[in-house]
Amino acid sequence: MSGRLIDLILILEDSIASKMDTLEELMVRNPTTAEPWHLIAHVRNSMLANSFSFIPYLHTKGEIKGVVPYR
Repeated sequence: MSGRLIDLILILEDSIASKMDTLEELMVRNPTTAEPWHLIAHVRNSMLANSFSFIPYLHTKGEIKGVVPYR
């Protein structure tokens, strides 16, 4: 059942994306990030909750410094 649900979601996503003209319309407005003051447990929970393999790491100035992998 989960395989069929994933297929349905991909079909719906493709249908929505086909009506978009610019990349900006596909971008996430408020991405999940790791910041220097976050505890490792908080970052790990965010990654698990969102099924992320990597999460952007922000420097104190708000610029992306790299990514944190889930291991």
